[in-house]
Amino acid sequence: GSGGAYYLESIASLLTKNCTFSMGTAYRGSAIYIQSSGTIINIKVNFFDNFAREDGAAMFLSEINILINFMCNIRNNTSSTGSAAGFYIKEGKNITVLESVFLHNTAIIASCVLLSYADNFITSHNTFSHNKVNKHAAALMIDSVQVTFVWKSQFYQNVAGRHGGSLYITIGINIEVKNVKFAYNKAKRYAGALYLSHVQLTRVSTCLFILNQVSHRGGAIVGDQIKMLELNLSFFYRQYSGHSGGAVHT
Repeated sequence: GSGGAYYLESIASLLTKNCTFSMGTAYRGSAIYIQSSGTIINIKVNFFDNFAREDGAAMFLSEINILINFMCNIRNNTSSTGSAAGFYIKEGKNITVLESVFLHNTAIIASCVLLSYADNFITSHNTFSHNKVNKHAAALMIDSVQVTFVWKSQFYQNVAGRHGGSLYITIGINIEVKNVKFAYNKAKRYAGALYLSHVQLTRVSTCLFILNQVSHRGGAIVGDQIKMLELNLSFFYRQYSGHSGGAVHT
């Protein structure tokens, strides 16, 4: 079944602090499974070596108002046939991930976080390193979220089998990527670091792109059917593309 440790429905609020969830096994949400709930807060929570056959090896959330995830460690989790070895979040209002580490997580899509159908997403002061996916979004997939802020974070040596060596963002209104370092990330097809699709406005400012690579297009960034891409005060060093767009392809 789902929810290896927690299985909660229609709870007003939940605070989990200074806890460790390890070696859990479930279909979805091997540590935590929550749906139709209010405010979920995780502070200094460890998710180690959890295994999900489908989605959300660490945490599966559906229809929540607020998530605050602060100073957590998400390591060595696996979703064998699904998405998000870290956090799978579907339908939310305000989602925040701060000062957390995502390391050595593996999934088919989005090894660390998959977020879909939300109002706002803020991720800041996080590290995403050595995560791997068979398809898209080696670290984060953001799908149908109105406003996304990715600030002061680091993406190192993440690998995607298809698109988005670190980030995959699709169907959004306002995207800001600021003070972020992307280094040694890889994708098989498109976008060694950042893949953008069907978004209206994306601002990339004061970012470092170092030695990211892709076999086909866009060593650092690919924009597919985007309205506006603004690059400001960012540094691209030795991006590699096997076909076109060594740094940026739109």
